[in-house]
Amino acid sequence: MPGSVPVPDLSGAYGGSAQAPDIVQQGDITIKGASQWGPQHKVISDTVGGLKNALAGGGNCAAWLTQGFTANAEYTTYYGSLTEFLEDLPRYIAYADISGGGKINAINSNIVVGYNILINTNGAFFGAGEGAVATGDRYNDFLKNIRGGTVAGREFILLHEIGHLLNVPGFRSDDLRNEGNHKANNDAVWQNCGDLLMRQR
Repeated sequence: MPGSVPVPDLSGAYGGSAQAPDIVQQGDITIKGASQWGPQHKVISDTVGGLKNALAGGGNCAAWLTQGFTANAEYTTYYGSLTEFLEDLPRYIAYADISGGGKINAINSNIVVGYNILINTNGAFFGAGEGAVATGDRYNDFLKNIRGGTVAGREFILLHEIGHLLNVPGFRSDDLRNEGNHKANNDAVWQNCGDLLMRQR
């Protein structure tokens, strides 16, 4: 979640062709076993694919994400559209055991070189027993019903991280340590993408 980073040049990085270092430490956050192998990454890829297909139909969520995409030359240089960006996005997502820093479902960072988003194997993306995936202020009554381990829950987590990655309008960059920023960003995801997420209910 801490800020957005540019699409990396994967030459000499991991990008799914090799294993990242087993343990990476940044402050009080420990990341173990970042990987793109196996069924867990297929769940990630399938979730991105479902989002891509849903967003291709237009709507508020697609318009919101497109604002961030088109304003960022680091992405428009590589990709001709939001759809193309999403097609390639799984290359930049890995899963890992993430601990420290409080409850973390995913982080948006290049702590592990070559990956822009890291999904916590112990968080709500994979965990059906984790309860609600997010809290908010204005839209908390809706957010509390999006459960971990569901398609809607996984999509919400990815939309939040994509919001950071694209620096969408109104998104606050540092929400890992700031609960107010975190809730405001979750509210923004629901406000712009709630209709899209509700199709899964």
